[in-house]
Amino acid sequence: MLPPRFRWPFLLAACCIALGALMQVPQALRMMSPEYRGILVHLNSDEEIYQARVEEALQGRPEQAAEALVGDPRLRGSQSAQLEALEGTAFRFAGWSAPVLLQVLDSIIPPLLFLLLWWFFLSSGFTRRQALLGAAFFCLLELYNLNRPVYQRTSTLAVLLVFLLLMQGLDRRRPAGVLGGMLLGWLTGGYFWGWTFGWIWTGVLFLWELIDWSRLPKHERSTAVQSRWMRLLLFLLVAAVSALPALLALRHLASDPLYPLAVFRSGIHPSHLPESWPYTVLFAVMTAGVATAFLHHREELRRRRYACVMVLAAFVAINQQMIHGIVFNFVSHYLFFLIIAAIGMLLLAFSLRFRPRILALSAAAACIYLAAIGFDGRFILKQWHPRPSDFVDQRLATLLPILNSLPRTRLLTDSATALFVADETKHDVVYALYLKNVLLSDRELAERFCMTQLPEPPEKRMWAQQTQLLWPDADAAFRNDPSVRRRELHLVSDACARLDRDPVQALKTYGVSSILWNEQRTPDWNLARLRVPLTKIGQGEGWSLWKL
Repeated sequence: MLPPRFRWPFLLAACCIALGALMQVPQALRMMSPEYRGILVHLNSDEEIYQARVEEALQGRPEQAAEALVGDPRLRGSQSAQLEALEGTAFRFAGWSAPVLLQVLDSIIPPLLFLLLWWFFLSSGFTRRQALLGAAFFCLLELYNLNRPVYQRTSTLAVLLVFLLLMQGLDRRRPAGVLGGMLLGWLTGGYFWGWTFGWIWTGVLFLWELIDWSRLPKHERSTAVQSRWMRLLLFLLVAAVSALPALLALRHLASDPLYPLAVFRSGIHPSHLPESWPYTVLFAVMTAGVATAFLHHREELRRRRYACVMVLAAFVAINQQMIHGIVFNFVSHYLFFLIIAAIGMLLLAFSLRFRPRILALSAAAACIYLAAIGFDGRFILKQWHPRPSDFVDQRLATLLPILNSLPRTRLLTDSATALFVADETKHDVVYALYLKNVLLSDRELAERFCMTQLPEPPEKRMWAQQTQLLWPDADAAFRNDPSVRRRELHLVSDACARLDRDPVQALKTYGVSSILWNEQRTPDWNLARLRVPLTKIGQGEGWSLWKL
């Protein structure tokens, strides 16, 4: 029998080990399949672009991580790759490829996130058991997204660390609070939804502390209570100073004439209306419960303030467009924080025994939200059941040794295979869908897409049927405006007509030195349409590699 003081550390360690092992099971199931040939299978959305960014850092070019496809230092990405560059640089010594590194991190980041979440709930005034239930419930609900690399798991881990450091700073550990402020400022150069939630939560906490202090009678305004909001103000000032380099970089990026085009293609659009009415209504009910409890049970709520602030910050975050009038798709990008807020709402309602009564309604809203998230999370079942489509790229395993033996080059291939090349190798590509987020003119983006169409006979090009063309996010955001789709198709049609007239010049313009024909994916390709002499340097099952 373990001594009492070792029981909780042992229990938490056991939970971390179990979670780390659990995260490896979906990939392990595929590795045991006879169809597996050594290429790790993508189990989540956007894995390809995260891996490509990490691969740039692993190759010693972290500054290129924000534009990890074309490999042109003159091109700038509109999205930061701060965390990918950090992970790739930190583990470069291991000599792993990006897929292997991120697979290893599958068993490191989620357990760390579990521990920080347990610590957050514990520091929010809940018991150790309640904190454990909250952290475990979060991991159960988000088992599917926990193996989605970088965002949201790594970003949420960093933001939670900021919260905990600031909380420690408020508890008279000033160095921890200063460090938290510095980290919050540094994160401003990272993913928008991560750092904005961090700032919103800290701002709401500051207002909470200030209001709590101001509601006290003058003779009860002790130095200890007063110093909390003053200390937090100091940490916010540290964060603001630390954020200056990132803010200046963002300002410089936004001043680029091509920036508005990348913003449009990302689906960002003006509106003051809620992006999701169900989200807004459910979190408004939770916010009302917290506000009412603050008015009537301020003393009991004081030690649970951090969970309350999480609920209030979640409501502000998903409705921020009501203030500044810009919708940053999508509210689901705040998913991890919203789930933490809803779980915190449940723990708060139970710990206060549903006093005031509105907390019962708030708890019901939290349950409805979490039930909907659980339903969406049913995709985890697909991860545990390998399908034939999981192994379509395994035949390219014989291609990797050849590509790895070549000096860095830029390949022309179809857009799907281009992502495989970018995240598995050191080589660059001409086009992939994620170039929509790079500072390019619409004309150049269309021409890069049409480079992948050059070997395709014109009669086989079915652009009107393709939903993933140049800017699918903009098509979705402006779906009520048919001119957006018409302009997209017109751009592609004109660009492909230009390139078809002189494919030799097109190949020179975009620096193509090799052709990778995925014969199984694009069987209608005709390399003779390129009108240049080609030398075959490799061939395998359903693919061939050619040098200009």
